Amino acid sequence: MNRTLKNDPARRALAFGTLCLLLSVGDRALAADEPAMAPTEASQTADERFWSALHGADYAAYPQALAAQEAALAKSPEDPLQNAHLGWLHIWHLSEAEAFGVSPKEMSADLLDAKRYFRRAVELDPAEARYLGFYGSTLVVEAAVRGDADESRRADATLDRAVRMWPEFNLFTAGYLHSGDPYDSPQYATALRRMWQNVDVCIGRTVSRKHPDIAPYLALETTVGPKRACWNSSIAPHNLEGFFLNFGDMLVKHGDVAVARAMYANARLSTTYSEWAYRDLLERRIVDAEVNVAAFRDSAQPQEGAARLMGQSDISCMACHRR
Repeated sequence: MNRTLKNDPARRALAFGTLCLLLSVGDRALAADEPAMAPTEASQTADERFWSALHGADYAAYPQALAAQEAALAKSPEDPLQNAHLGWLHIWHLSEAEAFGVSPKEMSADLLDAKRYFRRAVELDPAEARYLGFYGSTLVVEAAVRGDADESRRADATLDRAVRMWPEFNLFTAGYLHSGDPYDSPQYATALRRMWQNVDVCIGRTVSRKHPDIAPYLALETTVGPKRACWNSSIAPHNLEGFFLNFGDMLVKHGDVAVARAMYANARLSTTYSEWAYRDLLERRIVDAEVNVAAFRDSAQPQEGAARLMGQSDISCMACHRR
């Protein structure tokens, strides 16, 4: 890679919390999926360290989690899940680079490693839509770093395939990934459309674009089947809150302040809202929505103290995964 992730195009593309918000790879019990390979003692240890660090927002534990995962993969190199988990660790490190204190050189290495591990996971388990979605996401960011329009189109085509395989999961992946694009660009319009489609596919009907109240649909919550990606889980205990924080941010950036406030307010409907570490941030978002329009549009060069898009902040993963 001939450029680092310090570039503005890459910063706009670094909505990798996209990926972090839906860290449901590896949750065998929740997903009710049969693992591709029987877990080993090393993989069980790696999983425990991975989730302990992520759920505890324990940045200091990252090196140990990474080492444990590398050891697990060394013992089971053909296990797609272990490859995917290593991809996830590098994405977390990249997504919340500021919280980790990561250098631009390390960010570039994280991106290459994440792409490599997710590509291998896709090769080993091509039917797994989550792996394809995350692999496609690394291709999108890499294309932004290179400034290669043809490569970008190919990367988005990969994401489109992943969306068709599992829309409830990958519509968000594809939408959130482009939350840092210019607010008046075609890519941003597509990202917003994908976010709306994600809500629609989750509730099974078209939600109002002016008054998006999801309260009537909370009874649809499930932990099985493809729609399990739409709700809170043991892996993403605040998935709903994080989803609506991000969607509200994206609507604010677009200038749809009233609709954004309604979208933010949907987060309050979560049964775990009172336990969410970032509820005060969301409440401030509702109050400051008009002010944040300009702040979010200037996200490539934010003013000191200005609010930052969730996808470009140091809670891009923690908003959903911190217990």
